[in-house]
Amino acid sequence: AFLKIPQALAVAGFTRFAAMITAADLTTALEDDGPFTCFAPTNEAFRAMSAEQQKFFQKNPKDETLVRWIQYHFIKGAAMDREKLANEVSGAHTMDQRYLRIWVTPGQISVNRTSPLVITDIIAKNGIIHGVSTHFEPPAKQ
Repeated sequence: AFLKIPQALAVAGFTRFAAMITAADLTTALEDDGPFTCFAPTNEAFRAMSAEQQKFFQKNPKDETLVRWIQYHFIKGAAMDREKLANEVSGAHTMDQRYLRIWVTPGQISVNRTSPLVITDIIAKNGIIHGVSTHFEPPAKQ
């Protein structure tokens, strides 16, 4: 049986991102039927963040900017696999209503041009998870 996104993230090794979702009280929203496409930073991506940023995440798990940062990693309403991302989609609106761009270059798919997908097509009960090797920031609110 497939797990829903929050549990699937933890089992797939995205433990830091899964812990942030729990701390931010987003588990229930992400156990919704979705479907979702998730771009999850790997644990290595978190380790590459500044100590200041990591400390902020730990001390302020429910901070509005942090909650919106997490939501920016999820597209709701479509489960897009690697093939769909590569061939049909240039971007989509995220859970926090900002636009996330998908960049396709030969042999590579990236989010917002800066975060390459390093793991693709982890199937969850309510969506698809892709792993990104670097964290990415949402654009300023439009």
